[in-house]
Amino acid sequence: MAMADAVQPAAGTTPREMQKLYAGFWETNQTPKRAVGASLLHLADTLGRELSKPAIQSYLAALAEFNREEIILAFSRATEECRFFPPPAILREYSGRAADGDPIAREAKCELLAILTAMRGPYGPELRDIPGKVIYGTEQDPRGADGRCTEAPIREPSTPFACSHRTNGALVRLGWGSKAAGIALLADHPSLKRHSPQDADPQYRQNQIRAADEILKRWVEAYREVDLD
Repeated sequence: MAMADAVQPAAGTTPREMQKLYAGFWETNQTPKRAVGASLLHLADTLGRELSKPAIQSYLAALAEFNREEIILAFSRATEECRFFPPPAILREYSGRAADGDPIAREAKCELLAILTAMRGPYGPELRDIPGKVIYGTEQDPRGADGRCTEAPIREPSTPFACSHRTNGALVRLGWGSKAAGIALLADHPSLKRHSPQDADPQYRQNQIRAADEILKRWVEAYREVDLD
């Protein structure tokens, strides 16, 4: 199977430039199979690995269901993030597509949806503790025990936002050691954004879908890593 020669990336290559590099294989090869094969050879050469023909066939079969954008993302991420040549499973994960057949991925996705739902409520998107009920007076007219007006309501104890140990750990990992940073990253999810006229633009919608997939992908990775502790 003839494939394009591998090309070494230039020093200081940015992630966007790396994606352009792998996109080039799709422009210079006539079929998706040849484009993926060229990407494999380039990545193998970059990471100092030689691939046999049977190995290439295995990778091609494992990646056959992925589209152009997913393949480009997978290989550009592998070039940037991997120290050794990745197995097919890692390339599939790097594609940005959630592994629905993976029970851990399904569990992680359910947890993410629960968090996003809470962020759309009155106590998001920071996942603050849910305030307790006002004891005296009302929210609009808070009172003290003596019936006099007060500036702030006197409440029952607050209820912490319910997070399992694994979900809490995943938020910390997602934020590189900061739970608040992990929550802030999830707050960028497109489903939490207000609608605007540009939502009708197909390219904008496609970008939003990709952004959501990337957040889901990073969340699943963080969620999976907690079990390794």
